[in-house]
Amino acid sequence: MPDARIGPGGATGKRQSPGLWWPGRGEKSEEAGPADLIWIEHHAGSARIGDPGDARGAGGQGGDNRIVAGDNLAVMTALLPELEGQVPLIYLDPPFATGTRWARRSAIGSHRGVFDGPMVEQAAYGDVWPGGLAGYLEMLWPRLQIAYRLLAPTGTLFVHVGWQVNSYVRLLLDELFGSDRLLDEIVWHYQTSSGAPLATLIKNHATILHYAKGDAWTFNQIKEPWPEATLRKWQRDAEGRIYRVQSRFGKRYYIDPEGKRIDDVWEATLASRSHERTRYPTQKPEALLERIIRLASQPGDLVCDFFCGSGTTAAVADRLGRRWLACDRGVFAVQTTRRRLAQAGAGFEVFEAAGPVREWSVGRMPSGGPEVEVSLASEGGSWQVRLEGMWHPDRESWPEEARAACRHWHDAIEEWEVDWSYDGSVFRPGFAARRTRRDRSLALESPHVRLAPGRHLVRVWAIDFLGQAAAWEQELTA
Repeated sequence: MPDARIGPGGATGKRQSPGLWWPGRGEKSEEAGPADLIWIEHHAGSARIGDPGDARGAGGQGGDNRIVAGDNLAVMTALLPELEGQVPLIYLDPPFATGTRWARRSAIGSHRGVFDGPMVEQAAYGDVWPGGLAGYLEMLWPRLQIAYRLLAPTGTLFVHVGWQVNSYVRLLLDELFGSDRLLDEIVWHYQTSSGAPLATLIKNHATILHYAKGDAWTFNQIKEPWPEATLRKWQRDAEGRIYRVQSRFGKRYYIDPEGKRIDDVWEATLASRSHERTRYPTQKPEALLERIIRLASQPGDLVCDFFCGSGTTAAVADRLGRRWLACDRGVFAVQTTRRRLAQAGAGFEVFEAAGPVREWSVGRMPSGGPEVEVSLASEGGSWQVRLEGMWHPDRESWPEEARAACRHWHDAIEEWEVDWSYDGSVFRPGFAARRTRRDRSLALESPHVRLAPGRHLVRVWAIDFLGQAAAWEQELTA
């Protein structure tokens, strides 16, 4: 019996569209109870996007932009009281049911050049589902339903899918939105350097399904430069305007000087040596998300991505003057997004969905993890912290290439930050040192800072190349 088949639809009661049935549909749905979202970090950034209608910023809880770490079903459910019917644009890039376990390549230590130096692979996430396709659909369906509820009446949803599940996901969205709400089926074509299959064509595309919730939606026409072949073939008049002549009537047709309206086949490739690369698997190019965000939102709109991965949606939304919310349950996804936005100078908050303690949490360090040694010194009324060491109890379990690459204790550290006045709950970094792809050096001491008179709790947070975190705290009196 096939994993899934078409059956009666109309789950939402709005428009009768064919529905999709799979073994066990709805019998063992995931718990959709809301999670408690705990505010754990505040990044002021070099600039913030204001929203007069957002009371969270004025109250000191959260802010305009948020990274939320946790399972997206529980997170989306928790956001319903605040955001139901309020989000103009949601982009979802869920797994594709490929059966692949994706790995992330991490650099180790200081070295010259962008691509030189030792690397180690670590598991990032698995696209493997108990029950196969039925298990995948059972995961995705409740998340699509919550996304629909979060959308504003004029909001739109973009769902990024591969050829493996395109037809199934489209049927789910037809059932949820109505088949007449499908605005576009966008084909994203890209180049890949992977080996060519012997018995099939090279698969160099994915599909982005674009649905509207209501009868009206935001649509900003996007134009691209005319192809060089067109510009060479057509003629120019005395004023330099480009035109062609309709041969039968001799009438001139001028091209739009602003460019050609885009169609539904988009070319965008993230080169292997692009400066955008975060080494996160399945990362999408900024050009692709820029087109989506420009097409379907206005400056100041909220853009949500609940499978945020490497953080491309948040990075582009921030650059284009949109507010954003990024969510993922993966340790590397959260850390990659956090680092990417911090390096871009974005202002944002980090929230943690209550549940099992995770190793990236700045609020609660797991037992048995790495330990960091820090010295604190005063000179002329100003203060400085210096990293003195980092020890890993599980070093012997590291991959052999990682142990060989870490010749010094600080080679394992990817970034560290200092909160000079930690309040015990929300970490506010006042200094950060991070390795980047182009600069693998790492400062081991902070600049001297002058603190306000009184008692301060200094907290230092360090992250290694494995994504493990270590914290250190000490009180001082300035």
